[in-house]
Amino acid sequence: MKTEVTSGQEARKYLENNLRSIRHIFGLPRRIRTFLLPCQPKYDTIRSNDSTYSAIVAKIWECPQLTSFPLFPCLERLTLVICSLKQSLERMMINNKTSGNLPSIASSSSSSSTIVAPLSKLSYMRIEEALPEECLPNLISLRTLSLCQCPLPQGIRYLTALQHLEVKFSEVVDLFNDWDEMEWQGLTTLLSLQFHSLSMVSLPMGLQYVSSLQNLQITFCHSLIAIPEWICKLKSLKSLDIWDCPNLESLLEGFGALTSLQTLHIRGCPILLKRCKKQIGEDWHKISHIPNLKGDLEKEPGI
Repeated sequence: MKTEVTSGQEARKYLENNLRSIRHIFGLPRRIRTFLLPCQPKYDTIRSNDSTYSAIVAKIWECPQLTSFPLFPCLERLTLVICSLKQSLERMMINNKTSGNLPSIASSSSSSSTIVAPLSKLSYMRIEEALPEECLPNLISLRTLSLCQCPLPQGIRYLTALQHLEVKFSEVVDLFNDWDEMEWQGLTTLLSLQFHSLSMVSLPMGLQYVSSLQNLQITFCHSLIAIPEWICKLKSLKSLDIWDCPNLESLLEGFGALTSLQTLHIRGCPILLKRCKKQIGEDWHKISHIPNLKGDLEKEPGI
């Protein structure tokens, strides 16, 4: 089985050799078929063939000139790092619309075929560039989305199956103003959310409407100064981690209304820790009902 990339015979040979050993490298079951394309800065096109048709996992990184992306009809996991995501995905969608032909996948239990939309089987995606909005309605199976160094995509309300969202490593992403509240209201199945190393002074307003949220992690957000009053609306929240947010000043009164909260893990927040000292801290009454106090809270006498 050959993987054809439009940069010559040497590139094709490299990919062919790597595809043979990828199951061993990643410890994947034999049924997992992986497409691997690392560190090829001059590549601009990946052509559809047997490898892209059957791939379940695709890992593509450091291909900034990539402008043509195959349909990958079976793909379930996609990692794109330092790639021209927007242009390649937009072209994929345009080509699909103009051709009028959707790929089909043969059923293992019968001779019939199932017509699938591009990326509609995708359940995991890690990217470093904003997704084009026109791609989002296709991602009906996406359960985990990891965004690194890029803004939140408009149209995320279409991700009706999304359960886990990570937003990481950006000093330019303004979460407070990035989305309107309607976008957050569409995340009706979201269970866990992580904000890591972001420049934000508070949580995004629309988050208050994600009533399904159970786990929230806020880590290394050095500009964060407040947890908003409306956090009490997150009635399903069971676990809250706040790590290395040194400018976080206090927990507002609404925090005490989080009756489902079982675990609070605070570390590296010196101002907040002082206010949460058992019995004497100004914010102690807001967290005293929580069964499991972790991190720096465990080190406080009597906790």
